[in-house]
Formats: sequence, C-alpha cells, structure tokens
Amino acid sequence: MLRCDGEHPTTLNILVPADRSLSLAAFVMDTLHYETLQNTQIHYSYAKVMSSHCKFQRGPLRITISEALTEDIFKVIASSHTTANMTVMTPGGITVLYPLWTSKGMAMTNHSVLWTAQGQVIRSIERQGWDIYTSSTFLKEPCARLYPTLWHNVADGDNRTLVIEWDHRFPMKTVVDRSKVMWRLSDQCANTECPYNTIINARACHLPPTPMPHNFFSIEKQKQKIEQHVPMYAKKFLGLLYATAAQTPYIVPIPLQEGVSSLTHISHLQVLHWVDYLRHNKNIIGTSQNRKTYNVSPDLVSPPWRHAYTIFWEDPMAYAPPNALI
Repeated sequence: MLRCDGEHPTTLNILVPADRSLSLAAFVMDTLHYETLQNTQIHYSYAKVMSSHCKFQRGPLRITISEALTEDIFKVIASSHTTANMTVMTPGGITVLYPLWTSKGMAMTNHSVLWTAQGQVIRSIERQGWDIYTSSTFLKEPCARLYPTLWHNVADGDNRTLVIEWDHRFPMKTVVDRSKVMWRLSDQCANTECPYNTIINARACHLPPTPMPHNFFSIEKQKQKIEQHVPMYAKKFLGLLYATAAQTPYIVPIPLQEGVSSLTHISHLQVLHWVDYLRHNKNIIGTSQNRKTYNVSPDLVSPPWRHAYTIFWEDPMAYAPPNALI
C-alpha cells in the first residue's frame, strides 16, 4: 500500500500511530527473522502525514511498517494515492473507503497524484485487472454523493465507507469515532456531467473565492452568489463576519456543505465562503482546524449557558490580514 516503486506486491503493510514503530520493527527482525531492506522511500503522497517507512523481507515475503505523524492513522489512509489504497484493518474490523469502486476493480487517484499511478502494483495486489482514473468522468453521469470535491468524514457513514467488525474486543468503530479527519479527493470536480463542476456550471460557487470577501461590496457580492448557487443549498445559517477591510462586522449567510441535508456537526457548515481556513491543506484537514469553540459561564457557581460560540479564522500563514467568523 505504501510502496514507492509500484513494482512488487507486499505481503503485509502495517501502519502504526506515532512513536510505535521501533518495538514492532524489533519484533519483525528478532522474532520473525526478517531482514531490513535499504533505501526505502515513502510514496510522495504520504510525505506530509508519515514520519517513517521501513521495509523487511524474508524469502519472497515482504512486510512494510509505516509510522504516522500523529495518533490518527486515518489521515494516512485518506492520503493514499488511489481509492483502492484507502483500506485499513485492525484485529477487530476493517474499514474500506470507496468500497463500491474497489469491489468493481476501479480506482481514482487523489489530489496528490499528478498522473495515473505507474507500475504493476496497486495496494498489495497486482495491478492487472484494475482501471485507474484521474477524475470521476468515467461515471458518465453526475457524481452525486461520490463526487470527489465533497468533504467526507469516516464517522458520517454512507456508500463511500464500509465498516465491518468481527471481534468486539478490538472495536473498529472506536478507532473510527476517534478520527477527526475530513478529506476529499480533489478541490475541483472535472466530471463534465456533474453540476458541481464550476467550469461547466457558472452558478456553482468556486471556493474559496479569490480574493476573499473583505469589504462591504465584496461581502454583498458573495451573498448574491450564495443565493444564486445551483444546486441550491439545503439550508442556511447566520454568522458574524469580521472582514479585513470592513469598518463593522456583518451578519452573513452560512450554508450547509454540498451534499449535506441537515446540520448534525458544526463541521458541516460551509464557512469557506467567508473564511479560507484551508490554506495549503485543501484536501485533508482536521475537523477542528483553525477554529475554537467557547462555552459561556456567567460565574463560577452558575451552570453554563446552553449556547456556545465558535470562531473560525483564516490560516495565519495566508497572504494579507485574515478574516474571522463567529
């Protein structure tokens, strides 16, 4: 799964959270009697989410051990160079992302792959029999819930995620619930049949806007784009925008994200209309990135109010003074 050359299938790919690889590597060498292979490289699509990658061999058998930068292994899975690689198994269960495509021998490359996957191997199996695509045009119909620009969370649970458990001592759902990662395969849809393709549909909002709304006139213009957006947003909420060049804060509409019909989590709000919190992480983010929620307590002895306030702000590395949104 995590190979760089794409020429040799691996018998077993092991992915561990941060600071867990040394003891496992010692077990593979000392107990299983595997030898370490030199010059092991991480596939470039994992460069920002993995800290180390090592490879071992014993006869025709190969094992790889890869260590994530954090405790959340799903960020590594979501960075996989094709959808067929987006599979993870524990002693108690398995999670397969995009199972419909995988079951049909189809795979789509993610945002970090600049060309169709090369070599003879896809994941730990031979590539023969697999069809690799760089966009969802192969569907020959609108992408619907599968369209690659839609933000997705493992915990959402729909036809893009299959979670199976067989041993409750090692619950897969516990690992899934701890995942705070949202991902999308691409930041722009290239399917010519899809209404979310901003090239063929001029009334679909291109997000984040360039430049960001920063004064009264640009804020009003963005409001009009939200109202005229096609397909229509399912629902809109209100936020308080502190724009870069505005003299006062403005109340602005905040729609739900594409494909979301009801607000069950604050991450479902499409705040990119007003605050570009993505910066360089346009395809894989933590659900709490660049935001903070405050619960108000009148005093130390009174119970907290039911209301909370969440502030979204633009990436501090973004060019020009940032916007903020409550």
